[in-house]
Amino acid sequence: MRIFSLFLKCLFAWHTTVVYQHYPDVSKNWADAVKFCRELGGGAEIATIIDNTQFNEFLGLNIPRTWIGGTDAASEGVWVSACGGTIIGKWRPNQPDNSGNEDCLEMYYGLMNDQKCGHTNKVTCQFPENNSNNYIQVFLPFTISGEKES
Repeated sequence: MRIFSLFLKCLFAWHTTVVYQHYPDVSKNWADAVKFCRELGGGAEIATIIDNTQFNEFLGLNIPRTWIGGTDAASEGVWVSACGGTIIGKWRPNQPDNSGNEDCLEMYYGLMNDQKCGHTNKVTCQFPENNSNNYIQVFLPFTISGEKES
């Protein structure tokens, strides 16, 4: 399966401090988002949250909706991160629900949501802190309206 094989490659150690970079003008399906981040070089990967510190840092970016590095494509209901570790974060109510075979992970207004991997979404990458000198973090203001986004 293409999605899973792309996902398991890790380019830097888990305990490295990371810097997140959001690309608000880039929309891709999940597999292409993973590829996009890796092609940036410098140890870039799709944003992956492995502990509460990273979760809180990610929330501070105020990104309404974006892909993050998690999938249950190998085993339904078993969500793994880029290196096969545990996913840290909070799920939206009644999620994950696998509605229509949703095997990829998005951050949806600060909460995790399972989504179809072919869905087009914004992209957020992470870089090891020591390789992020040429990148700028993007902070986007947003309002939670309570309406469902289509």
